[in-house]
Formats: sequence, C-alpha cells, structure tokens
Amino acid sequence: MSSKLFIPALITCTLGLPMVAQSDYEYNLARHKGNKIVLLGEKSTAEMGVWRNVVDSEEIYGHGFVLLNRQAIVNDSYFGITERTIGTFETWFRQKYGLSNNARWAVLDMKNSLIVSGVETPQAKELDQLLDQRGIKTPIRQTRDFLQTNPDHLDAKADLLNEARRRALHVMPSGVTEDLDTESDLRTWAVFANETDKVFTGSWLGIEIQFFRINQEQPERHSKLMRDVFKKHVSKIEEAVRANPLNGVLWNIWAWMARSMSDYRWETFIDSIEPVRFPYYNIQRSVPAPEVSMWLVDEFRKKSEWEKIDKIARNGRTFSGYSAGVIKVEWIPGGTTNAFGADTNHIKDYPAKSAYAPHLEALLKLGRVDEANNIYDELIRIEGKEDRYSKSIIVNGKSERYKANNAKIAADVAVSAGMEDIAKIWEQGELIDKSPWVSRGPFGDNGFPSFYYYSNSSNDYYKSFSDIANNLPVVLRIQGVARAVDSLGWKGDDGDRWALIGGDLRVIDQGRGLPDLDTLEASLYRNGIKDVTEYMRTYLSEHGSQPGLELDLAITLIENFGNRQSNKGDQAEHDDPYVEACRSFHRILNNHPDTIINIPSMVVRGDNARESQSMKLVSKPLLTRLESLLEAKPSSYSLWSQWLFWRWIEGTQRPIVPIIERIKPSPLSTPGTVPPFNVINTYYDECKRDEKWDKVVELLKTVWEREFTRIIDLQSENPDFKVSDIVAERYTFTSIDDVKSHQIQRSSATMGDRVGVPLIEAYLNDNKPNDAEEIFNAWINCGGKFFSFTKTIDLAKEKGYERLSREWEERLAK
Repeated sequence: MSSKLFIPALITCTLGLPMVAQSDYEYNLARHKGNKIVLLGEKSTAEMGVWRNVVDSEEIYGHGFVLLNRQAIVNDSYFGITERTIGTFETWFRQKYGLSNNARWAVLDMKNSLIVSGVETPQAKELDQLLDQRGIKTPIRQTRDFLQTNPDHLDAKADLLNEARRRALHVMPSGVTEDLDTESDLRTWAVFANETDKVFTGSWLGIEIQFFRINQEQPERHSKLMRDVFKKHVSKIEEAVRANPLNGVLWNIWAWMARSMSDYRWETFIDSIEPVRFPYYNIQRSVPAPEVSMWLVDEFRKKSEWEKIDKIARNGRTFSGYSAGVIKVEWIPGGTTNAFGADTNHIKDYPAKSAYAPHLEALLKLGRVDEANNIYDELIRIEGKEDRYSKSIIVNGKSERYKANNAKIAADVAVSAGMEDIAKIWEQGELIDKSPWVSRGPFGDNGFPSFYYYSNSSNDYYKSFSDIANNLPVVLRIQGVARAVDSLGWKGDDGDRWALIGGDLRVIDQGRGLPDLDTLEASLYRNGIKDVTEYMRTYLSEHGSQPGLELDLAITLIENFGNRQSNKGDQAEHDDPYVEACRSFHRILNNHPDTIINIPSMVVRGDNARESQSMKLVSKPLLTRLESLLEAKPSSYSLWSQWLFWRWIEGTQRPIVPIIERIKPSPLSTPGTVPPFNVINTYYDECKRDEKWDKVVELLKTVWEREFTRIIDLQSENPDFKVSDIVAERYTFTSIDDVKSHQIQRSSATMGDRVGVPLIEAYLNDNKPNDAEEIFNAWINCGGKFFSFTKTIDLAKEKGYERLSREWEERLAK
C-alpha cells in the first residue's frame, strides 16, 4: 500500500480540547450525511480540481462522497465553526482520529468512522482498492444487501433506484441527441435498467420515486436498455393509475416511462382517462396530475390539438415548480426543531406559462374569446399582473430571485394568435370583468368556493356564521377579512358582511348581517355548488370502480363528518353518518388491499368519529393491514398518521413500542426521519407512560447534547449572551451568524424546562441521580433558569434523593 495512505488502527486517546467543543464539532460533521472526504488546511483551486476528479471518477462516484474543504465546512456549519475557528476544528479533528500534523485529508464512512487518511491526493483506482479492502460498501451495495433479507422494503427499493439513477446520470455522456451505442449504453444504464426491472417485477406499488421533471431532459430516452424495461412494465403502471387516478407519484412514474419511449402511443391511455379536478381545501387533486398535465399540454400544442389542451390545461393550476423536499432531522419533546431543509425552486414564468398561457392560446385559436377573457381574469386575480411574491428559480445552476410579468405573458399569447387588439388590453394587467372579487388569500386558489366575512365583532359573528355554515350539506372553508376590501366593495362602516367566493376568487353571492341557513342553502343550490364528495361520487358512477378514488372519497367523508358537530342532510338519513365510508373501506380491504399503501393522510377534529360502531368495525382489520405496510414503508407519514387515527378509533390504545422496534429503516434513510416526528412524539409519551426510562433517556439525551453545546459555543464567542433571557422576534439581520445566534437565544430561554427537566426526571426514575445532577448543574452553571422545577424536586424526594432535592432548592433560591 502506498505510503501516502494511512490506514487507521483503533484509536483511544485523551483529547485536550473541551468536551463541549467536541460534541458541537461532532454535530456539524454529522450534518453531512453519507461518506465524506475531509480536506485539512487551505486548498488551491488546482488542488480542489484534482480532488473533484477523484470524487467524480467512475471508480469512486458510486460511494457518494461529500467533499468537504474549509469553505464547505464553514458554509454548512449550523453552529460552532466559522472562518476564525476552522483551525480549532481541524486540531480537534486530528486529535479525534489520531492524525499526524502532516495529514492533509481523511476519508470517513457513513458513521463518521475513519477509513483512511493521507498526505498526497490518491489516484481514484488506488482509493477504490483501499475502500474495497476495508469492506466499505457503496450505497447501492448496502441497499442490495438489505433487500436480500427485506425483499419488499419499498423505502430501500426507492433508495436503490435513486442511487443507481444518480450514478447513471453521472456517467451519461453530455450532449447526446440520439441513441447510445451498445457499449456506452451498457456502461451507462445497465445497472439502473437491471435494478428498475427487478423492482417493477416484484412488489412495487407504493414506491416513491419521482424521476419525471417537466423542465428537465429525459436522458433515458437515449437508452435502448431503459426503453426495453419501460415497454415491459408500462402497462402495469397504467393499470395502477386507472385504479388510483389521484396519486401523483403513480402519474410521475407513468410519465417518466411514457416520455422516454418515442414509439409508445401514450395518447391511447390518456384518451381513456377523463380529465378532472377534485379541489378540496388547499389541496389540488386532478387527473392527470398537474405536472404531468403540463407535459401533455406541451405535446398537444405541438400537434395543434386545441380542444385537448382546453380539457387538460386547467389541471396545472397548482404546478408552479417543484420542491426538493423537507428533511426533518431533529426531534424535541412535542415536535421538531427548525433545523430542517426545505428548498422550493420554481421554474421561470410558471405557473402563468404552464397553466394559463397554453389555455389562453387554445381558446383564442378556437375562437372562444369570451372564455379566454375569463381565464385571463382568473390569472390576474389569482397570480396578479406580476407575481405577488418573488420566487427562487435556478439559473445556470444558481438560485436567483425572480418575479414574472403575468400580464405580458398573456399578451404575448394573444400576439402569437394574431389578436393584437386583445394583446393591448391584456398587457395592462387590468380585470376585464369588474365584478367584486378578493385577492389571493392565505390558501390561494383551491378551485372550490369558500365563505369570506367581515365584522367589527369578528369573534361573535364568526362563531354564529360558522354554526350556520356547518349545517350546510357542503363543507366550505370560512375565513375572515381583517379589514374592508375595496375589490369586494365593502366599506369599514358597512357592518357585518359575508360573501360566497368562487375558486377563481370572484364573488358568487354576498349579503349583509347574519344569514339564515335557508339563505345559504339557496345560494349554493342556485349556483350549482355541491360538496366535493358529490363530485367524486358522480365521477365514480360515470367511470366505474376505481379503488384509489373510492378510498379518497371514504377519507373525505370521514374528515367532513368528523370536523363538524353535525350535518343536517346526512344525519337525517341514518344515525351513523360514517356507514358509507366504512363500507368503502371494507370493500377495499377485501378486494383491493394493495391500494392501502397509497392511502392519503387524514385530519379529523372532534370525538364523534370514535362513537361510530361502523368505524370501530373497520379499525381492527385496517390497523392490521397498516402495520404490515409500515414494515415495507416505515418512512410514510400518511401510513403512520392513519395508524395513529385508527388506533384512536379502536380505543384499546394498542402500544406503539412493538411496531417501532419491529420496523427497519432503509440503510440510506436520513437519521431522524424514520419514523416521522409525530410518531416519535407518541413513542416518547408511551415510553414515559410505560416507565421505560432507558428509552426516554436515549431520546432526550441526544436532543440535550445537541442544544446545550450550541449554547456553550455561543457563550464562548459572546460572553454577554444571557441564556434564559426572553428574546423578542426580529426581522432584520446583518449576517448569518446573527441569525444563528438569534435562533439559539429564542430556543434557549425555555430549553431547561422543555428538555432539561424531562431528562432529569427520566434519570431520577431510572435510578441515576448522578446523571440527573450533572444535567441540573450544567444548565445552572451556564446561566440557565428552570421556570417550573417544583415537581422535579418533589420527585427527587419521593425517590429518596434528599441531598439532591435540598441542594437544588438552595441553588434555585439564590
């Protein structure tokens, strides 16, 4: 082995740096998930280029190494590492891993254990050989091995496909415009094609992969290997979509395959699907899914199929880009911290360009000018003449703020259609229909009517209005207007007002004072407004059995009944309003049990659902099914939320601990995300209830060490920092360090009570008074305060720790 590579022995050494600094540095290091290469000391641009070539090489790329030089460590340090302290971090790093002062780099595995270190930059093949000798598996190898013993694990299958595709896209030659030759195809796509075939040959329903992106190329189209796999499996995807047409992930998988096959006649499948929107609250549910609809619109536009565009373009209202997702990595009692990543990068000129522009063009081409004017008005009402909010878009790989000129986009469409007179009107950005309307509310365009009200005595009026509206046969959102709205024609001295607002934000009906039930019912009937469940029932009656849609209908019925105290129309029909929903659940469980894997989340308030005997009869078989599915997809927030709900319905409080201990996260799951935070909250509460104090300590200790070390680090840099000072909200900051300090200050004031107290009590209950004393002393010594500690002192006395309770009382009295 080359002398420039140092293989570590077992390291045991006493380090001279403070323990809190170690913990904080450990935390920042752990924020970088997966394998990593840490570069020590300053690196020139040329040196960084050499290292990037190593990391991007075919031999090494599959390991997914994160390359961390000084700049990367500082920029992505949540707390504790700055340009001024990076040298201290590197000293700590050398000591921790037993590195000499000559070492210039070190390779760590997913658990931050040292694999190898060295002075000179190694060759890719040399590093690859060493990794193989050390038994370091690539992420693909890890998931393959995991699937050998867990063959139906959907999270692991998704991780495997994501990793295999990442590698294929890295190897894919740039600038390809035609099919790859056989050798290049094998080198680039063989692994991914093989894994894709295996996944879709076995149990795949419920897998969450989203490889279709309307604004990105589909490189699979240049691979005969991939096209052959798609031809083999696309029919089963179509079957799944027909059964569950509201599932966006299924539509994404279908579009990924369909767009990649030039000889695949996807129009045959689309023509068999009736486009529809099922708007409900702030969720847009459409068939096809919004992003896929926009791809189809683009394809129809190439063929000048304007009627088809008119049918499907409206489905793209919610498509304004795509989100990179939310990764929750931290938990505290009662919820998660703010330390999670969520990046939403919108596409330039969307949604106006995607949802509205082609629809306007189609209507103008069809000569339906009045309808085009209506769509234009909707664009201005909902999106504004210009975007009301600037959006983050990606330009040449960098994030930039951008605000689209929606009126100009519409006018350009009119010009291209040869209608200059209309273009001049549209470019002004003024509404053509001047009837009353409201600006886009906090829930945006949900495509479904809602009630607005304005009142000088809003609390009383809202309650009275809600009591009436909750007895309507249609469930509508009710939201107050904080001040008089000019576009509605409402004035501040007009008194109490209400309005029925359409999904396009135009006023459908309005009135003064408090309306009675008959008035509101007549308004709904006069304007043809039905409950979303009625739209679903109608669609099912016209298009036949679709288990996924029937499941969605059942859940919507349960939400509607559970979220209001009574429902006049349905309760008059039978004593138990949940019978229809439960019949659907029984049919699905008996005839289409696989559909449950894609069950949506459900939010139900009130206790009346728990009183239903039909709901209780569903709970046992459904819980059994959910538990088997959670073993295959333990990351699913929807499955877990349904399990928690139906356990509550069952009323037996079946324990969560056994299933938590039974599930196995995918080896590539981000720590802290499986199971989701709401499940950890329940698990935490039940561990306390069942007096499993070792498990409570295990949960709380991780949070305590993380939060406490941030505070200590800030104190070392800012001696004036007061731990338990209550900090007011701020809206302007001079630097990112200022933001970080403010976040710590806001959370630190009550951390002693939120985390310290339950941890101390867990230690006391676990008969570990010395550990409890250590937490107490650490918090008090750093300037922290306990605002509610009486019960903890009483617990210490109850457990016989008189000395502790006496000392705690004395210190808190000072």
